[in-house]
Amino acid sequence: MNAEITGVIVMFAITVLLAVPLGKYIAAVFKGEKTILDFIAPFERFVYRICGIDVTKEMNWKQHMLAMLAMNMLWFVYAFVMLISQGSLFLNPDGNPSMTPDLSFNTAISFMVNCNLQHYSGESGLTYLTQLAVITFCNLFLRQLELQP
Repeated sequence: MNAEITGVIVMFAITVLLAVPLGKYIAAVFKGEKTILDFIAPFERFVYRICGIDVTKEMNWKQHMLAMLAMNMLWFVYAFVMLISQGSLFLNPDGNPSMTPDLSFNTAISFMVNCNLQHYSGESGLTYLTQLAVITFCNLFLRQLELQP
């Protein structure tokens, strides 16, 4: 009991201590001021140049919708292919078989749209790789992308 309370207090303290410097960093980024991560800027400009992105132009709603649909289709295909081929991929010590196409489709779509509908039986339906690379990816990374302004 004491260890749990101590853990909660320590986590709360770490969060409060990190809030101020992280908040200052985020404010500096949005103000366009120099930050500690500016050394990445040349690589960022290189990627923008390759992709044909003009940072001075804003996207209209049609361009934004097209970009969002293209990225979601890319992530869906990635998740679907991973789930449908999980039986032959690595990190499968239990020998779980690949998902059927309909179950792969259902799982990929449901985790992409954050309804997290599960019609498989946990670890006997997914391998370690697909739990990490598909389910965790969809739950963490894709949710963070949705929160971006």
